[in-house]
Amino acid sequence: MRGFAILPVIIFLVIVGGLGISWYTLSVRQQTKTEVVSPGNQVDSCNIISNSVFRSVDKHEVGLGPNGPAMGYWSITFQMGNFQWHHSDVVESGTYTCTENILQAKLYNRTVTANYDINRKALIWDGVEYKRGE
Repeated sequence: MRGFAILPVIIFLVIVGGLGISWYTLSVRQQTKTEVVSPGNQVDSCNIISNSVFRSVDKHEVGLGPNGPAMGYWSITFQMGNFQWHHSDVVESGTYTCTENILQAKLYNRTVTANYDINRKALIWDGVEYKRGE
């Protein structure tokens, strides 16, 4: 009978210990998600752009359908100094560089200068506003 009296105490300790570990894990995760941005620690939009996919905020023409122009979202994928720009019914690709938050994209026959507005969290590319996919 004595063993049965100890069993509730063991169960209680396991529950309290599990809750303590869960609370600690949650608090550590919250601390790693919080980033303080001060003037000496400005977010570099070049890092935000690299290895990311952006989608246009508004719909634009993506080709012709049976009832005329079809509307959809345009996208830009950046990866390791290269990009693919899906717009209208065209896919263009090229290379890009990013210095001091200014992006220079080299296409086949022209260049595009784009910038990332950190306050709006928007990439302005060739006059079109894009948001980063999460």
